[in-house]
Amino acid sequence: MPSNTEIRSGEIDEILGKAPNSLVRVGISVFFGVILLIIFGSWFFKYPDIINANIEITGHRPPAEIKARVSGKIDTFFVDNNQNVIENQILGLIENPAEYAEVLLLKQY
Repeated sequence: MPSNTEIRSGEIDEILGKAPNSLVRVGISVFFGVILLIIFGSWFFKYPDIINANIEITGHRPPAEIKARVSGKIDTFFVDNNQNVIENQILGLIENPAEYAEVLLLKQY
């Protein structure tokens, strides 16, 4: 049977031999207390994931304002969103009793 023998050097005895003084114990307690307060604070104080705010978006080429000469409901769109257009291009058709193809035919005369 092997016997339990303790082999210690003087340096290890010096380190392990004395218990930590009160300053070390208090420091460790304060450190873990602060860590626990941070953990509790992060659970208690919630940071919102969504923040509602009013914004104004500006760009290099702001959108142009388009005004119709008459009022009415838009019947047909001839362009899509973000599509480039040229000057005097027809963008849409306002609801009316005339047929669009006939109006174009009359415009040629």
